[in-house]
Amino acid sequence: MTRRLVALCAVLVFAAPCFARKDNQFQALVKAIESEYGVHHTRIPFLGLATFCMRVGKVPGATGLKVAVFENLPNSDVAANGAFQESVEKIMGSAWHPMVKARSRDDSSLTMIYTNPNPGELRLLIVSIDGSEATVVRTNLQKAQIYRWVSHPEDAVERNGDSSADAELAAAGD
Repeated sequence: MTRRLVALCAVLVFAAPCFARKDNQFQALVKAIESEYGVHHTRIPFLGLATFCMRVGKVPGATGLKVAVFENLPNSDVAANGAFQESVEKIMGSAWHPMVKARSRDDSSLTMIYTNPNPGELRLLIVSIDGSEATVVRTNLQKAQIYRWVSHPEDAVERNGDSSADAELAAAGD
C-alpha cells in the first residue's frame, strides 16, 4: 500500500507540469533575461506541486503562480538600463499595462508591476531587480477576491487571535 501511495505521489509531482497552462510571455521574458545577462534562473523545489495544490485546493484569490529567481547578475546596472524596461514591455505586448515602476535613487534596484485585466481576473507580472538578484513573478488574481480585500481589508490579513496584534492595528489606525 505504501509503495502505491509513493508511486501515485511521484506521478502527480512529475505530471503536474504537463497539466500547467503554457505562459509563453513569461517564458520568453525568463529566456530573455537568461540570454541577455548570461545567467540561468534558480529552480525552486516543489513550486510545481505547490501550484498544483493551489489549483486543486481552490486557494481564494490567486491562481497560476510562476516564479523565476535569478542570482549573480553581472554588474551592468540592469536597474538603470532603460533598454531592459523596453524589452520587458516588448515581450509582454500591448495587452500588459505598466502599473508601478519604482527605481532606487542610486539605480541599484528596480521594481516594475504590469497588469493585464481579463474578465473575472487580473493578471499580474512583477519584475524586481536588486543589485545582482532578480525575481520575476506572474500570477492571476480573481477580481471578486480583490474587491473583497479592498472592501474589507481586515479580512485580507489572517489573525492568530493575538490581542497585542489587534492593539497594534488599532493604534496604527489612530
